[in-house]
Amino acid sequence: MCLKKPAFTGFSLLVFCTVMALPLPIRGETLEPTQVISRFSMALIEAMRGGKELGFNGRYRLLEPVVTETFLPPYMASVSVGRHWKTLTQEQQRQFEEIYAEWLIANYAKNFHAYAGERFEITKQSQMAGGAAVLSKLLNSKGKETEFDYRLRMTEDAWRIVDIRISGVSQLANTRAQFVSVLDQKGFDELVASLKRKIRDFSRSDGE
Repeated sequence: MCLKKPAFTGFSLLVFCTVMALPLPIRGETLEPTQVISRFSMALIEAMRGGKELGFNGRYRLLEPVVTETFLPPYMASVSVGRHWKTLTQEQQRQFEEIYAEWLIANYAKNFHAYAGERFEITKQSQMAGGAAVLSKLLNSKGKETEFDYRLRMTEDAWRIVDIRISGVSQLANTRAQFVSVLDQKGFDELVASLKRKIRDFSRSDGE
């Protein structure tokens, strides 16, 4: 699904340039898990600061390169459909990886749309079987905390986010339960169509 590319105003161009200036690894250097989370968190804050002026499409464009660099959408897409992944053709797998990545980015563009002094704070990093875990807190101006437990995997060249646990609940497991239910009841085409509708609805609501 192609999203309309917004024209940048002075403020939105500043926000866009700020995110483009977020620290990238030096050639041959691999970012540590905490650095990956910091990069993603900074992009979310900039999307929130851009808010209504950027609009949904502007926030999407702002977040797209960062999510692509810090997450592992192809892996997450395959896990999100569970046992059905092996039953899909290669073309269906490719199609689903693309729509899943768009849906993932769209979710963040939709939900992180307003800023009121929030900040992220990384509190812990630990190694675990198959990867690493990073705990990060989102604090609002009143001191209320929401804890994000990021799970990361090492790919050939970088640490990538593969799941986020909020209040102990795996977001990827939640997604899998929903997607598998649709596949069981209505099939692959309906799952893809439903994700396209959600992205379209996100764009129309513009985070309101």
